[in-house]
Amino acid sequence: MANLATTHCIGLVLAGGRSSRMGQNKAYLQRQDQSMLEYASAQLSACDVDEVVVSGSNSGGIADIVDDGGPLAGIHAALSQLDTQALLVLPVDMPLMTKQQLSLLKQAGETNATAQYFNQVSLPAYIPVTDQLTNFLENAFSSQHFIDSGRGPSLRQLFKVINAQSIDLDCTQALINTNTPEQWQQSQQLIKP
Repeated sequence: MANLATTHCIGLVLAGGRSSRMGQNKAYLQRQDQSMLEYASAQLSACDVDEVVVSGSNSGGIADIVDDGGPLAGIHAALSQLDTQALLVLPVDMPLMTKQQLSLLKQAGETNATAQYFNQVSLPAYIPVTDQLTNFLENAFSSQHFIDSGRGPSLRQLFKVINAQSIDLDCTQALINTNTPEQWQQSQQLIKP
């Protein structure tokens, strides 16, 4: 019989990147009448999560424990301070992602009790917090490879280890992320007033 108990889930906004290609902190770009940090937080809040937290000290959130570890460093740092059964993770640079799409991801994750992401795109993602996840992160960030190269593990590597599932999303525009001023301008033309 399926477990009907509600999974404790925290919404996590990844906002710890350097925004070097954008030339300014992406968290504070204005999407209509909200900053991207406010917009991302609002979309997660609307998905029936227990709490929304921000990863990234440059955006007022949880500071990474390891430098230059990419998105997984933000997840790693958040898990060091949070007690939760799952994360619904959204990068701060996805101005077309909505609560409807995020809710689909969360529902699929809870129903299947496994990590979920869209269309082979690593983020956003629903990630159950398991020993397998925390062990992967601890081992990856303490590995000689990371120490020598400074390159953190990828979400793809993690997803392979935890058997994450990719689900189809028809609205591929929602998966646009904005790393440059040009991409940001293009995304703004797609936002309906």
